[in-house]
Amino acid sequence: MVEAVLSIRNAVKSLGGHPILKGVDLQLYSANVSAVLGPSGAGKSTLLRAIAGLEKLDSGYIDCAGENWDGNGSFVPTEKRQVGVVFQDYALFPHLTVEKNIAFGLRGTSTQDERQARVAELLDTAELGRVAQAFPHELSGGEQQRVALARAMAPRPAIILLDEPFSSLDRRLRSELRSRTINTIRDAGAAALIVTHDADEAFEAADHIYLMEDGRIIQHGDPAAVYARPNSLTSARLLGDINLIEVTAKSGSFETPFGPVSASGLSDNATARLLVRPEAISESQTGPTFEANSIFIRQGRQRLRTTAPDGTDWIVDLPLTRVIKKGETIGLALDENALTLLPT
Repeated sequence: MVEAVLSIRNAVKSLGGHPILKGVDLQLYSANVSAVLGPSGAGKSTLLRAIAGLEKLDSGYIDCAGENWDGNGSFVPTEKRQVGVVFQDYALFPHLTVEKNIAFGLRGTSTQDERQARVAELLDTAELGRVAQAFPHELSGGEQQRVALARAMAPRPAIILLDEPFSSLDRRLRSELRSRTINTIRDAGAAALIVTHDADEAFEAADHIYLMEDGRIIQHGDPAAVYARPNSLTSARLLGDINLIEVTAKSGSFETPFGPVSASGLSDNATARLLVRPEAISESQTGPTFEANSIFIRQGRQRLRTTAPDGTDWIVDLPLTRVIKKGETIGLALDENALTLLPT
């Protein structure tokens, strides 16, 4: 069994008398990227700051490679933790060149020749050699992000923390830099934690997703599994649009606007919430007809808002092989293998 590089157990933290972390458990592994996804105010940044040593827990434990960083009367200060941090605003020193910003992460370590060699290596890895003598205000947003990452990785930390590091970049650049950043971290063998409120970012970057709400981890696991099998309505909504109806089991099935759906294993009159992702609905020549009220293009597919024969509204995600027009009626069907039932 692979040992966690960092383990957080029952982390509790209040700020100004207001509870922020309410018993958080989390593990990070080498060459593995985890994402904490949640809305503003969920406690994501406070969790990151606690790992970095910028906040001390009220109770609970943070252990790294067998060393107790926080808890049990111990507290290891930030400068003695093997952690590199990339903040949302990058926090570059405006009076230092790119080269000196990166070198700042090596202060007090190794010899001057070793520091210079490490900076040169990172300038090459991050493709920053041509701007090595430039100042932060002379750089593009993407270049600033790469400088911040290079500085964080300079001392070869065991853990890299990234706090919404791509949010200020345009969509095309954000995706490109995210992919490059994640590959660089994995190649270095570091354990990484990305804090984000963007589900697409979490899916693209992470090997493991932690969903956070109101100071608690409410679900975690492989991104595909968490998306396909949310354990609550909140988890489902954190990861994308969801259709929801209340259903009641009758003779082994539920009635839906698409027709009967199996209620195997549930007794008659048992009630549940049926969660349906937009992409679990497909066009069908034989299915009941829905009216398309609005259509927009989303990531190369068409997202429809439709009305069922019973008057309920449904979000549908279809390929662009046949373009649907507003006001058109279309037959739709459910993929019963892509549904989630939650007890009420």
